[in-house]
Amino acid sequence: MSDKVATEASATNRALKRSRQRRILDLLEQRRQLRVTDLAAELGVAEETVRRDFQVLERQGRLQRVHGGALRASEKLPEPMAARLNRSPAEKEKIAALALPLFQEADNVFLGSGSTVFFVAKRLGEVAPTRIVTNMFDLAPVAAQDGRHEVVLTGGNYNPLLGNLTGAGVLRSVQEQFFNMSIVGVSAIHHQHGILIRQEFSTSLYPLLADRSARLVALAMSSEFGLWARYIA
Repeated sequence: MSDKVATEASATNRALKRSRQRRILDLLEQRRQLRVTDLAAELGVAEETVRRDFQVLERQGRLQRVHGGALRASEKLPEPMAARLNRSPAEKEKIAALALPLFQEADNVFLGSGSTVFFVAKRLGEVAPTRIVTNMFDLAPVAAQDGRHEVVLTGGNYNPLLGNLTGAGVLRSVQEQFFNMSIVGVSAIHHQHGILIRQEFSTSLYPLLADRSARLVALAMSSEFGLWARYIA
């Protein structure tokens, strides 16, 4: 009997925890920022309980902890490309190696912006000459470095933080072509919603690429499964 009671109590505690964390996310969406002390009083729990909830939700990519509280995940500034290129390089190298065979018989390929896609560009000297179209400003010279490939940079508005081009110029360039393959990066992979991204512009670009490509390839690291990002691709 005691084991049954303990099991039921544990299940109840898990349900309460999930409900409380959903409430935290709802409040964060409304207020953009939460303080530990205020939230603990509002929810009727200890401050340490709130801190633990913040830790769980941050690991899931659903908020950003700051001193004394938390911000919405969407309030975070995107990580600069230089920093992203230095994160998990070994895994990105492995993903790039797996992507290379996909270039067989491809004569018009779109490479999106993203640090993992950049690692693919670094290996393009190992594939047959092809035409590379990209909206990632820093990727273009890497893809063109040995003169092996024709490299085309789309038009658009330059984002210096992410090193990519956005806006109508990019969409117009993609609209006018058909690609054997398009390779893009992702911010997260969700079990229900699929590809999630942090840059709003990609909600216009990715569906268009899917329509204008024989194959759309999304590159994701293992750590990106189960994370959260604001937009559905």
